[in-house]
Amino acid sequence: GAIAADPRKRRLGYALLALVLAALCVVPRPYVARAKMLPQDASSIGLGSMMNALGAQLQGLAALFGGAKQPIDLYLAIARGTEVTDAVIARLRLVGPDGYATQDAARVAMERKVDVHSLTGGIIEVEVRTHDRKQAEALAAAYVQAISDRIVALSRDRVERKRKIVLDRFRDASRK
Repeated sequence: GAIAADPRKRRLGYALLALVLAALCVVPRPYVARAKMLPQDASSIGLGSMMNALGAQLQGLAALFGGAKQPIDLYLAIARGTEVTDAVIARLRLVGPDGYATQDAARVAMERKVDVHSLTGGIIEVEVRTHDRKQAEALAAAYVQAISDRIVALSRDRVERKRKIVLDRFRDASRK
């Protein structure tokens, strides 16, 4: 009523609306970079023996009740871990004169900018939201590389531990 009837107030309202719309045009839109990765099958990181022992049906039933972890849960835990984030921070040199003041500040920024989640079919998606296209693409690529490197490192570690156990048992058996 009163604003629409008074021409001065109506013009002022239009001016304010135009000012808000102009400000929204200047604010940069966030750029989203997405990278998808299909991790190795579960047997390649040592979960195959556990799955075979439980049986497919029993494992599925246990997972429903929270008793067993699916392979994708393991991959998500690895992907969201601080080791992966720290590897990305180191690879892109995000701490220093041109970056964040501390490692903790960089980690907090990565938590805000990067989302790692699973898609149907066991696909892991890394989604990065920034206002800088090149930074978003670099972060997404660095996360995929760091996740892959971490999975390979864990696999190597598992193989080394198994190898040590087998060699120890062999030594024990040969002494008897």
